Amino acid sequence: MLWCANCEKFYADGLSACPECGGELSEQRESTLAFKKLFSHHDNWPTDENGEPVPPVYLKTVTGASEVTYELEAGLLEAYGIPVLRNYTALGSFGKIVLGFSGTGMDILVPETMYEDAKALLESRPEEEAEL
Repeated sequence: MLWCANCEKFYADGLSACPECGGELSEQRESTLAFKKLFSHHDNWPTDENGEPVPPVYLKTVTGASEVTYELEAGLLEAYGIPVLRNYTALGSFGKIVLGFSGTGMDILVPETMYEDAKALLESRPEEEAEL
């Protein structure tokens, strides 16, 4: 994931500039104050051996016609102790203000050390469904 210090958002690898402000994207997000600020409200976000927040990784983009759709998957992860960062794509943060939800979807980012657990949790099926 690439980080824009101006917009304080994450973007997919392969971009040469921030799609919103045109600013430089960096992989050195750990060194920016804005990156550390993201984790100030996440008491359960894991840290590395130096006490720095573990970098987030992209898990998936959730789309749908309401904020409830987005929050169901993020809430499931959080219920199992996996902290989540929400990143509204493109003009999604503006849509969230105007419409109450982002029409372009919401990216879910999780700590890189919890990625496999998060992926497995979202791919799992309820027990009754698995027995059929």
